[in-house]
Amino acid sequence: MGLVRRSVSVGVLFVAILALPAIGLAQTEAVITGVVTDSSGGVLPGVTVTAVHDATGNTFTSVTDERGVFRMQARVGAYQILMELQGFQSVRAQVTLLAGQTANIPVQMQPATLQENVTVTAEAPLVNVTQTSPAGNIDPKQFSELPAEGRNWMALLLVAPGSRTTSVNQNAPIPMRGGGGDQQFFQTNVDGQQVSNELGGGRQPLMSQEMISELQFISNRFDATQGRSLGVQVNVITKSGTNRYSGSVRGNFRDSDLGYAKDPVAGKVTPFKDQQIASSFGGPIIKDRLHFFGYQDYDHNPSTGVWTTPYPKFNVSRDGLLTTKQGGIRFDYQISSQTRFMAKGDLWRNWDDGLTGGSAYPSSAATTRETGNTLNFQLTKVLNNRSVNEAKLGYSGYQYRNTCWTRWDNAWYKDHGPYGPVQQCGPVINFTGFTFGGNQGYPRHRGQDRYWLRDDYSYSYDARGRHDLRAGGEFIYHTEMSANCTRCRSTYTATGRPAGLPTIPTPAQLQDWFPDPFNADTWNFNAVNPWVTNFNIGIHQGRRTPDRQNLAGWWVQDDWRMSNKWTLNLGLRWDIQTNAFANAGQVVPFMVPGRPNERNNYAPRVGVAYAISDKTAIRAGGGRYYAENITSQELYALEYRSIVQVDIPNDGRADFGVNPFNGPMPTYEQALARFCAYNNNATGCLQRATQELGPPTQYQHTQYTDQYSVGVAHQLGGDMAYQVDYLYNRGRHEKNNQANINLTFDPRTGLNLPQNVRANRPFPGDGTIGQNYYMGKSALHSLNMSFMKRLSHNWQGAVNYSLSGLWTGVGNPLMAVPGQEAIIVPFTLADDLAGPWTFDAQDQRHRLVANGIWEVWRGFQLSGYHYFGAGNRASTNYGGDLRGYGPGGEGRLRPDGTIVPRNGFIQPVQNRTNMRFQQRLTLPNRVQVDLIAEAFNLFNMENYTLGTQESSLQYKKPTAGQFRTMQFGFRIGF
Repeated sequence: MGLVRRSVSVGVLFVAILALPAIGLAQTEAVITGVVTDSSGGVLPGVTVTAVHDATGNTFTSVTDERGVFRMQARVGAYQILMELQGFQSVRAQVTLLAGQTANIPVQMQPATLQENVTVTAEAPLVNVTQTSPAGNIDPKQFSELPAEGRNWMALLLVAPGSRTTSVNQNAPIPMRGGGGDQQFFQTNVDGQQVSNELGGGRQPLMSQEMISELQFISNRFDATQGRSLGVQVNVITKSGTNRYSGSVRGNFRDSDLGYAKDPVAGKVTPFKDQQIASSFGGPIIKDRLHFFGYQDYDHNPSTGVWTTPYPKFNVSRDGLLTTKQGGIRFDYQISSQTRFMAKGDLWRNWDDGLTGGSAYPSSAATTRETGNTLNFQLTKVLNNRSVNEAKLGYSGYQYRNTCWTRWDNAWYKDHGPYGPVQQCGPVINFTGFTFGGNQGYPRHRGQDRYWLRDDYSYSYDARGRHDLRAGGEFIYHTEMSANCTRCRSTYTATGRPAGLPTIPTPAQLQDWFPDPFNADTWNFNAVNPWVTNFNIGIHQGRRTPDRQNLAGWWVQDDWRMSNKWTLNLGLRWDIQTNAFANAGQVVPFMVPGRPNERNNYAPRVGVAYAISDKTAIRAGGGRYYAENITSQELYALEYRSIVQVDIPNDGRADFGVNPFNGPMPTYEQALARFCAYNNNATGCLQRATQELGPPTQYQHTQYTDQYSVGVAHQLGGDMAYQVDYLYNRGRHEKNNQANINLTFDPRTGLNLPQNVRANRPFPGDGTIGQNYYMGKSALHSLNMSFMKRLSHNWQGAVNYSLSGLWTGVGNPLMAVPGQEAIIVPFTLADDLAGPWTFDAQDQRHRLVANGIWEVWRGFQLSGYHYFGAGNRASTNYGGDLRGYGPGGEGRLRPDGTIVPRNGFIQPVQNRTNMRFQQRLTLPNRVQVDLIAEAFNLFNMENYTLGTQESSLQYKKPTAGQFRTMQFGFRIGF
């Protein structure tokens, strides 16, 4: 712990020292800088530079130094700038800034004897020749004018340079890839506050379009001031009030009777309606000083879910409802020209019936109830002409609850349960090629509270060039409550191969034995006995205690402008997350106590830019980026404290399906006493099972990527630019979630011995033992090209293209060893057991997105974007358990002995065009009315997703598809 204490102490001390001049909270959003010279080209120190924010009247000041350089950190938006020096003619300039941009305004001042007004109109350059990493903005016009179905702002990240979002994955800026899929590949920051949900379940925070002004998307090599992400940072800038009272009312409406095409899988138009009403209002409380902005958003979305399974009797329909409410308010106070304070709060609620249909058995349908709220306080203090301090304090809370639609009056916990009687959520029954049931943790209720403190200090100085030094630290206290009824619904493994019977019951049998998906009391459990090999259930002691984690980090970032040509970025970041791997827990010998926290996560970052001219730059760099572990790793690893799982092999009794215990289900204490491992394998003993234990000590690592890029950016004239970048991401220590390590492997054959034979197991008295370990690898190679034109001559547009390849490998599995922690199998295994290095299931070769906005004539506007994506690879297998692996096997072995290639299936090409048609009406008293019609998937491309399991009746058949939808709306601004 010495190194941890020293590292934390250094960070805390550093932050404390920096915070002394200005205790408070804030967010730097953009930079205005420049060099002021006289008519001979000599630099002018002592020039007073005053920048006034057009919308709010906020004033920012600076004074040029001995090199004639001024620099000020300011809010995004339009500015009027005045430069004054006795004996010289004053100069005025205009500039507009987006998030993260630096506006460089070189100015030449004339002697005061010349009676001439000098006005400079400046624009933030499309190419920042001092920037060393790829990044892109979705500017306010794109954000407000491009079509977004259901006003889902996250879908607009599809058009951001470097984005890997697809047309079927519009709720995350980058698809989860490799390592189990539950690491943080992106972080969402709102006004500098990290607000991501870290529970590993539920959704990310909802944010109304009404509250957002601008988005910044950084797809590679963000600097040391940001962390806890392997791939992407999404920075959201929210709206604030101005010196003019203004507001808006927005309505969006969707109805399947208006312009909808048939669902290509269901073969009909599925009933759907959506009504969204949102409004905002803001203005001055004290002109030029204190402003407010508030918003509310309501969404009412009734729809009909239609199921499209391979079995006609299961293809029912149900009416459902999704309702969302959001609201928030923000205050901005310009205390002085050197001090600015901001306070903001947001609240949202979401009720989702979850009756959306699909290709799975309808018993998987479940409700979701969610609540989220955030508070954010920020203060910026300009200490002098060289230094600025920003401090931030915040809170984010999130809770969600899931319940099932399927009733089960005879459920195992019908009379008692860890959180009350449970008479819902029918059991999970896993057949080869089809599954009945749903999430093993339902019903459940989880929530997190995160308290956040951060300080940023920036200091500019000269030493062989210009240095902009930023340093700081942050601390997050995370506490969560989890009330999962884990494995309460029970699981039947029905992948056996009974003699004389098919590998799965016939369609007629399945439809007769499971007649009502929403009433498990009608299901015939005993009928499936010939296929059942194992029964699993969780036996609960009672409620579990809250879990807590501490996260801390510090960083130093130096952006060194060595000359007019060369810029060097040097950064170092350190992070720690306590108890990320359930370090305090123990299930000896699998999860031993005393495993240390990861304390050596130092992340160096370096970048270099060479400015060929003031419009062209070559840039390159590299760095290391650590993830934040999702807290479900701790949740499941510590469930043994209040839950015991039991594996019961099918003993051949005719009533095994309804009476697997051959008597009543034991209590928690009775189950412990009957475990085979504890009572010398007494007759009728029970086999203990576990899931997702914390990793063995030698395989406990925080996942990271090493990211490298090299590219060129060039501005064409005043309003166009292009950039070309090659990116390489090297992932290491990615998570592998192995459902069963209680296996013995034969080095002569490279195969496992059948797990259902107790003598074959390293721990014969135990059943399935699940454990995580962090040894996966990945590699992403990507060539990204983008072209953009900002708004001029009534139109703007952009085109982004990526040529990429993504490879992953999970390597050999863990193997339990008596008397010690598990180890990775040390010899060569068969391909379907070894997790070979190959293309990942999210690999996509080509991706192109083009977007544009055209102001046609007299308020009529056209906007839209087109997405083209080569088919993604997909995880594929045969199904079943022909290896006798037990739960968690890949199931890639076919009955003829051949092996299905890992991720060898490629989904169809995707094409999707979204368009908006808008007419703006200008009315008296500064009122504007927009009439809007939007079409999504305008040309009704089916964009099918195909089934990938070879033994399934759905193999290579459409399980989902896309179809044209329409959205109509209005927007009133005043």
